[in-house]
Amino acid sequence: MDDIDLKTLEQISRLVKIDIPEEKQAAMLADLEKILDYAHMLDTVDTEGVSPCYHVLEGIKCPQREDVVNESFTSDDFLKNAPAQTGGMVKIPPLMEQS
Repeated sequence: MDDIDLKTLEQISRLVKIDIPEEKQAAMLADLEKILDYAHMLDTVDTEGVSPCYHVLEGIKCPQREDVVNESFTSDDFLKNAPAQTGGMVKIPPLMEQS
């Protein structure tokens, strides 16, 4: 299969911006080999006549409920629970300090 050497591992680690300590490089190489072997094994699966699936729920009919308004609240109802309000709106603490 594809052999990944230390040079390739260094290139990968640079691209993904991670530092792989020397003592863990051998284990990482072994793990990457297993991943590539699995990917190559998937290439051998016969998918002739199988249509691609673009979504996990494709072909499944999801039940829909009717969208009905049950209760309606006024602005005053909402503002009753606000810790602070101003001009009919909820007042929040400033997000950024002003200089």
